[in-house]
Amino acid sequence: MTQAAPVFAATEPSPPIPLGLVGPIMALWFAVILAIALSGGFDLTGGGLPYVTLTAILSPPLLFGLGLAFSPRVKAFALSFDPQFVTSLQGWRIVGAMFVALYAFGQMPGLFAWPAGVGDALVGVVGPFVVWRLRQNPASLGTRSFR
Repeated sequence: MTQAAPVFAATEPSPPIPLGLVGPIMALWFAVILAIALSGGFDLTGGGLPYVTLTAILSPPLLFGLGLAFSPRVKAFALSFDPQFVTSLQGWRIVGAMFVALYAFGQMPGLFAWPAGVGDALVGVVGPFVVWRLRQNPASLGTRSFR
């Protein structure tokens, strides 16, 4: 009697996206956002909802999430980075508290400034503690409390 082939055969993993491709993608995104800003696309008139701003904010994480879910190359690229290094970069987000300061001076709408500023500041404060925990116990990366 012959043995049936496994349903999920091991395949060669996809190579990650070349790091040199990330810079041009980010430059293109910056150029698009700058063009929208210079054309007044982010200005709110008449008290409407900031659809353009929301789209600009939500598009990158949504596209990255879709890439993680459906592209083995994007997933391999994301997993190629050291989690401690990537997490340590989050400490810089404390600077995001400036959004609240800009709101206080009437330079930014509160609908964006408060959630972005407070959220960034909290991530920036908590980030170093998460890195410390990862250094103490690298296995904690897969735990519910880390997520």
